[in-house]
Amino acid sequence: MNTEKFDLIEVLSLKRSGHHAFIKWICKNICGLEPNFGFKLEFLSDSGVWVWNDVNRYNKLGVDLYNKAINNNTPNTLIVNYEDETVDYTFFHKTKKYHGPKNYNENSQILKSKRVYIIRDFYNCITSRIKHEENYLHTLNDFGEKYIRLWKEYAINYLRNDNSIKFEDLLTNRKESNRFLTLNFGITEYCDFNNISKTKSSFNNGDYLNRFDINIIPEETKNLIRKDNELHYLIGALGYEYKEI
Repeated sequence: MNTEKFDLIEVLSLKRSGHHAFIKWICKNICGLEPNFGFKLEFLSDSGVWVWNDVNRYNKLGVDLYNKAINNNTPNTLIVNYEDETVDYTFFHKTKKYHGPKNYNENSQILKSKRVYIIRDFYNCITSRIKHEENYLHTLNDFGEKYIRLWKEYAINYLRNDNSIKFEDLLTNRKESNRFLTLNFGITEYCDFNNISKTKSSFNNGDYLNRFDINIIPEETKNLIRKDNELHYLIGALGYEYKEI
């Protein structure tokens, strides 16, 4: 196999953060097309943009699929996303200390690499995860200690770097979403987040900003939240509202 050369965009998120819509928004502004996530590996027509979905969940069959596809063509830009991984996770770059158990870089030469993150309000995200677990029993969403730890990691990354954006800003703050695109991709937003096709929601309404439901949070998780002062600080530092539970 020849060495493939392409630009890499890695999207990191917690499940139910709106990250699939986030990827659609990035693609729409980069090449004018959206993935529909009907397949794990999608080619956006002849744009040269490929989207490899949920890479961290892949087994050998996923890598085989990628290898077969790339034997016939090479993307200009490969967009991959990782769900519920630490902020330093990557499937690529074996030489870096940050890599996952299924890392992969054989025959790949990455010309330019960009890592971007999306974070959602702690309370809306956790109840969306719980609700999604109720609706789709196979998803195995964590909404306890692991979720809290990861959310704090993403919050700290948001405060320290310019490669993160809040889900709420995508919906309501065009100035911030345009700043994010310009800073991270060197492009101006022509399609705002509200004009992309929406992905499947955990709830049956379009109010994406008010999903908090205290009644479905397990008491064990409530106790973890109540005693976590760092979590309370980070919720406020990101401009979110602390909720009494």
